[in-house]
Amino acid sequence: MTLTKIITSIAVAGGIGAVTTPLIYQNQIDKFINQQKKQLKAQNIELTEKSKNDTFTTTKREYILTISDVTPIVKILYPNITSWDLKDLKKAFDNTKFLVKINILKYPVYHKNAVEVSLYGFNKTITKELQNDKVGKQILNYIKKQAFELSADIDNFNIAKAKLKDLNINLTEKNSYKTTNLKINTKNIFVKNGDKLKFNINDIKLNYTKIYNDNNHKYNDIYELKNLTYKIKKQNDLNYKTNLSIKNIYAENETPYKSDNLKISINNIKSSSNVHTILKTLNISSKFSVANFQINANNESIKVNKLVFNNSISKLDETSIQNILKAAKNNDNLAIQNHTIKLIDNGAQIKINPLSVQNVDINMNNQKLSIAPISLNFDATLNKNNFNIDSKPQVLLNNINAKLHLETTKKNIDLLSKINPNILVMLATVMQIKNNKAIIDLEYKNSHIYSKGMELF
Repeated sequence: MTLTKIITSIAVAGGIGAVTTPLIYQNQIDKFINQQKKQLKAQNIELTEKSKNDTFTTTKREYILTISDVTPIVKILYPNITSWDLKDLKKAFDNTKFLVKINILKYPVYHKNAVEVSLYGFNKTITKELQNDKVGKQILNYIKKQAFELSADIDNFNIAKAKLKDLNINLTEKNSYKTTNLKINTKNIFVKNGDKLKFNINDIKLNYTKIYNDNNHKYNDIYELKNLTYKIKKQNDLNYKTNLSIKNIYAENETPYKSDNLKISINNIKSSSNVHTILKTLNISSKFSVANFQINANNESIKVNKLVFNNSISKLDETSIQNILKAAKNNDNLAIQNHTIKLIDNGAQIKINPLSVQNVDINMNNQKLSIAPISLNFDATLNKNNFNIDSKPQVLLNNINAKLHLETTKKNIDLLSKINPNILVMLATVMQIKNNKAIIDLEYKNSHIYSKGMELF
């Protein structure tokens, strides 16, 4: 074969590929959309075409997604919701509409911003209520501008990345009595990348400013949330990890009467959890800490420094947990009860390591109280047992082994003794003083409590 024929063959093959690939991929896109329509319809969600501007190489369409009945969604999120609450949610959210924009190249490539979903409109009842309210009209205006929009990248018909549009909302309500301003600002509030989900709120501020027009007095209700980051990496409902951090939460309520003013500040909140299954058991561990928080109200205050709470529950029967979740979705209370009993029968282990606080300062009734470090560790095991619906509590008590270790300073014990002198007498049998530390060790086994190697009762 000559070089010219080889080049010609490659060119023809490439030309056929360039022509046939969009046609093949278009069929896949249409098939995928039709599948989504069927799945959504099963959840009482309608997807109807609004516009179609396809080209030879691009699928470009708009759809209106209407949640005709929120009941299936609500039942998934809240299986045991009351009929009254469900009725209120249906009134608010039935027939809510979203605008779905699709812009996909007809080639098997990574599609950036392929799908954009925005709030299109509320139902007639909610819309009518908003139209009769000044702030409501402003909210409807933001909806028209598609302020609430989620964009997603698609890779092989799966969401590869998703991001919520940054919000910059300023709502104002003014009447003869007062003027109220509400500002909401967010950046990178929601980002999904593969199996990782991240909520990242930087300096979100909800600032209510009330100006009383009769005397021009100005009072603020301020709510600020700074640098919130939430991440989740999930395989399934029983295997995932989460991380949460918040730099600061601040709330202030200002009134005409200074004694009624309230200020709350919480700094450097960190929380993480790890849920995983291994050898047919479910294990859950979590860590929580706060650098400090302070509450000021009516010229009184309480301040807590370095609060830590780490805990875990492990060796839970995975099969029982899965059965409980299935029964909850079906709202089958009898099945939930039976599988819960089976879960208890298989035993578990609970640990707190530690629950601690560095110090607490209280200023109340013109008196100051300072509490020094306190730390508590707890470990309990529920052995496999024959617990059933007719069992007495003693069946469980006979199968529990537990240890508790409490450690604080002698200063705290002296403080307690000043409040109640009898406390020292009560603690004498269980407390030890070592290196200016007060230590209490308790053990529960064989249905008895022990301290210092002696049986208490």
